[in-house]
Amino acid sequence: MAFPTALCASWHCALRRGASFGRQRGVLLGAQLALSQRQREWAEKAMEGEPLTAEHWIDLAEAALEKAAQLPCQDVLVLLSALDRQAEDLSVTLVLAARLTVLAPTMALEEILDAWQLLMRQPPAVRKKVTVMRALEELELSLRQCPLDATGLTQTLACLAAGGATRPELLQRLARQALELRDLGYQEMVAIETYFEALGGFLGLMFSEIGPCCLRHWRFAILVVDILHGFPPVRLRE
Repeated sequence: MAFPTALCASWHCALRRGASFGRQRGVLLGAQLALSQRQREWAEKAMEGEPLTAEHWIDLAEAALEKAAQLPCQDVLVLLSALDRQAEDLSVTLVLAARLTVLAPTMALEEILDAWQLLMRQPPAVRKKVTVMRALEELELSLRQCPLDATGLTQTLACLAAGGATRPELLQRLARQALELRDLGYQEMVAIETYFEALGGFLGLMFSEIGPCCLRHWRFAILVVDILHGFPPVRLRE
């Protein structure tokens, strides 16, 4: 939901003041600048849907711009989540996206997926901004370098399927990782295949990137377990 006009004006005034002051402090400190406990509590309340006052939003805006280049990852995510739930502000979104571009190489898998989802939920016009596109590219690069077990791969595919458009190169990388996994459970195999199909065709990716031999082994394993578990004929005919 967008801010009321009066609040927007105050918010942007705070952003301009915070940006100037933040640059000065960043030069002096040269380290990460976290949200205060009070600011983090406000942002977490906003994430949970609790309405904030105009003063609280302005204080969060000042924090976002004052500390933009030094915010730790969790503070960036909590601010983006708060905006996602209750407000829209391009300036704040862009500075937080720029910070994610820097943080991406050091982020854990769960943080990468959270950031990806938050940026992909932005309106199309915002996602086309160079800053946001660059952040998504860095997150994707970090994701491609993450070692994934079965749980991590399933979480990643679920996130990408919910977010929509995904580069074929990333899907191909994940497809190769899927076939390299060992000791996959039945539910994991079905979930992985289902997510790949939703993302643009698991079977096509397998044939083009891996070859039909490996694919047949994968499909045969699923078919055998289907039979053992007595799945309905409609599933067995697929």
